[in-house]
Amino acid sequence: MDRSLPQWLAWLEQLHPQEIEMGLERIQQVIARAALDRQLPILITVGGTNGKGSVVEYLGGSYFAGGYRTGSYTSPHLHVFNERIRINGVNASDKLLCDAFAHVEAARGDISLTYFEFTTLVAMHVFLDQQVEVAILEVGLGGRLDAVNAWDTDCAVITSIGIDHEAWLGNDREAIGFEKAGIARTGRPLVVGEAQCPASLTSHAHATGATLYQIGDEFGVVGTGTDTAASNTFVCELPGKQQVTLPKPGLAGPHQLNNASVAATVLHLMKDVLPLSDDAVATGIKGARVPGRMQYLQHDGREFVLDVAHNPAAAARLATTLKEQFPGQKFVAVLALMQDKDLDGVLQPLQTLIEHWYCPGLDVSRALAPAETAAKLKLDYAPEQVTICIDVGSALDQLLGSSALSVPPVLVFGSFFTVADALRYLKGSTEQSQ
Repeated sequence: MDRSLPQWLAWLEQLHPQEIEMGLERIQQVIARAALDRQLPILITVGGTNGKGSVVEYLGGSYFAGGYRTGSYTSPHLHVFNERIRINGVNASDKLLCDAFAHVEAARGDISLTYFEFTTLVAMHVFLDQQVEVAILEVGLGGRLDAVNAWDTDCAVITSIGIDHEAWLGNDREAIGFEKAGIARTGRPLVVGEAQCPASLTSHAHATGATLYQIGDEFGVVGTGTDTAASNTFVCELPGKQQVTLPKPGLAGPHQLNNASVAATVLHLMKDVLPLSDDAVATGIKGARVPGRMQYLQHDGREFVLDVAHNPAAAARLATTLKEQFPGQKFVAVLALMQDKDLDGVLQPLQTLIEHWYCPGLDVSRALAPAETAAKLKLDYAPEQVTICIDVGSALDQLLGSSALSVPPVLVFGSFFTVADALRYLKGSTEQSQ
């Protein structure tokens, strides 16, 4: 099947996951047909509500620095599909992806697959084709019935548990915790970055026979005060009470100390099969970069902060990070969310930091209409400081052209689509560090 990558992706967009019941039976049949279950690399599966992408980046960077051929699979992408599947930190080529698409489609036959199931199979084909030694797979949704759970992981990670994707996972942390715990495997480590776990998660882990390592109990950051967060290093206690000094993570925010400690714990637990030097671990943590996660840019003399925060927990972490990085500073915000997100929960942590809100439209059918976002803001938060815009570009045009709003930095957040549109507008801007 001789198609270009854009043609494959256009075809893939026609798949409708809402018409297919979630489950692993279909994808497991295709795995067997496509021989995607043979000579597997070491697999690390990373689930959670927030922090997954950060932990994947810390792990991938460390293993690559240690000389291992490393694959990573994440979602969604900001600009190009190739970002989802990387080898040694480099996006997979169009040719590799097209070959994988053709292989999976030939094996699929009459079996229906969702967009994410298909792309997960494509990712594994690429990893097997490229003979990676370790593959780090980010869970797309939940865990128990997620496509990446079709393979047995060597180490499972759950970064955090918040309320998101309620239509699929349930309306409370107990229900969501159970779904996320589904990636645990008998006799394998389960590393959890949430100090206050739902009982459903811990009970499922014990019932499965996984070995549970929970932050605050078996591992964690030693000294989480301001001095530690602001310094160039922090101390992490690993399982067995071993303490290691690590560089400040390359990703911004106090919560990244916890994410980095999760990654360091995984690297420690996997050292018998994937030994690493201290330098490799330090390189992976210090060198981590994830576009759209607390990304700082300079454009036309104006500071920009871009973050894909789109649920209450992520918004709360964003607010904490902004207060730490910009003490006493107010922002101008560009916000656009999807319809299924908790608008109130996202607005509340940030309301005191924003002096003017821009509500742009997005060219996405699932996007919340800017008029609805603006109506909520005007009713409960900022009745005189809200501007509705056609799209993100027009919002940035307006705020950059407003002399009255020339001083505050600009915060762009609420969705991958929102941040992607802003990054396209700001192309060529100067990257900053905080």
